[in-house]
Amino acid sequence: MSALNITIPNICTSELKYTVNCIFKIFLGVEYTLKYSEDITCSLIEYESKIIKLPNHFFRSDNTSELFCKDSMPNNIILTTVEVNNERHDFVNMYGSGIVERLGTEVRFDTDIFAASFFMLSRWEELVSNTKDKYDRFPAHSSIAYQNNFLQRPIVNEYVEIMWALLVGMGYRGKRKSRTYTVVPTHDVDYPKIWTTAISKLRSIAFSTLKDPNLNEAASKIKGIVNGQDLYNTFDTLMSLAEENEVQANFNFMAGGDSVFDSSYELNSHFIIDVLKEIKSRGHNIGFHPSYNSYNNEVLFKNELAQLQIAVSDKVESGRQHYLRFSVPSTWQIWEESKMEWDSTMGYAEEVGFRCGVCYPFPVFDIEQRKQLTLIERPLLVMDVTLAIYKNLLPVKAIEEMELVKSQVKKYCGEFVFLWHNSSFTIRPWQGYNEVLEEMYN
Repeated sequence: MSALNITIPNICTSELKYTVNCIFKIFLGVEYTLKYSEDITCSLIEYESKIIKLPNHFFRSDNTSELFCKDSMPNNIILTTVEVNNERHDFVNMYGSGIVERLGTEVRFDTDIFAASFFMLSRWEELVSNTKDKYDRFPAHSSIAYQNNFLQRPIVNEYVEIMWALLVGMGYRGKRKSRTYTVVPTHDVDYPKIWTTAISKLRSIAFSTLKDPNLNEAASKIKGIVNGQDLYNTFDTLMSLAEENEVQANFNFMAGGDSVFDSSYELNSHFIIDVLKEIKSRGHNIGFHPSYNSYNNEVLFKNELAQLQIAVSDKVESGRQHYLRFSVPSTWQIWEESKMEWDSTMGYAEEVGFRCGVCYPFPVFDIEQRKQLTLIERPLLVMDVTLAIYKNLLPVKAIEEMELVKSQVKKYCGEFVFLWHNSSFTIRPWQGYNEVLEEMYN
């Protein structure tokens, strides 16, 4: 079988090489030989004398200050359809006309797939944006994906499918990577216990019965106190759900923090030690939940990570930033320097969907150092707090919203990464939300 040859412009080679690697090797599992050309107008994919020609509408300057700026943001986005091999493919066209032409043995697809994929995967959009919410986060509503109604579509996956269809259409006989739809449950442990003292129990009951009455909530709290069961101690429930569905749960623990947004539990308490031992003994993963101010503070990050690894007596190589605070690319740089294996921060707090435009794990790109890192991003797609608090949805509506995302992940046999806090049970606003969690798995 002949080899697949890919020729890219000899400009912005780090960015283009990274994108080609993600699309062909990481996502499709296709081997290829990479070449460079002084013709910067297009990229070529060649197989047995047949050619796919893709335009280079974006990577025209090696000056990153010119390349990654507000003036370079895609501004003529079209939701359109292309027909390849008698099959229709919906996709988001950011750069180009989206037209497919066949000229003998050459197919020309006038869409800069590489630029659009790089835009979503690298998140350079967030680097050039000055818009931040009150927690210093890039908000979903400021993203091009939200503003153009494709946040709930994994558009990079759409590009990958079009590319595969084009390869098959040119007679490519290689096989693509086999994938299976997978549920990846993650649980950030902000508050391992609802009550720490007798006074906190009394205050909690008083709130549910007097200040903001809710008899069901009050009854649940009283029952928990009588039975000696803390309402946030749901670790067994979460592990059992994962085990019933034959997947590994990921529990991310905090190890410090100096802001009002951080919790204050001690890793060396008997309760936490027992929980950590139970998680490890049942084969689930213990991850890191760096504190509120750690997302741009490497010293703080590493100190907290060291404390957690002491408590666990093992390496901790995965996790998610507290409050989803994230700065491109400095937060990824901190994770890389700390030798972390994978992060799952890249989801929006106020909206579900595909912040990175993809439902596959992928290696991240450092836009400042212009290089691919070893760190893997497993994008967060749905969070409990998004549904119940930010969007204030009733359980039935929350399930509908979640299913829109999950159906897309199933379509592309991707990873459905969701976040469910151990504290998201029983009390407001989580009453009735158990069925939402069950549907995450179903």
